[in-house]
Amino acid sequence: MRHISLATAAVIALSITTAQARDVIGGGSRSCGSWLENQRDEYFSLYDQAWVAGYLSSYSLHASDQIQLPDAAAVRGWITKYCRNHPLDEIYKAADELVNELNHRASH
Repeated sequence: MRHISLATAAVIALSITTAQARDVIGGGSRSCGSWLENQRDEYFSLYDQAWVAGYLSSYSLHASDQIQLPDAAAVRGWITKYCRNHPLDEIYKAADELVNELNHRASH
């Protein structure tokens, strides 16, 4: 009986983890460390920046709250600073945090 309870608990825990996982396609699924490395290469830098621009544009179009999107240089600087402080986070997490910052500024 104890084995069944442990197995049930494991399945429930695994289901919760899976349900909370995000599906991220493209550059946003890579680490902030790769963002920092890619800033040295024009092609990969533009690729990463384009991914973040698409993420922010999509948020702006589909979210109910209004945020003012900064220009590309400001976004690149913000993401780069975040990634220096959090190199193990994924790029999408940095973009999420930027959205949080923009929402905070919009509400004040």
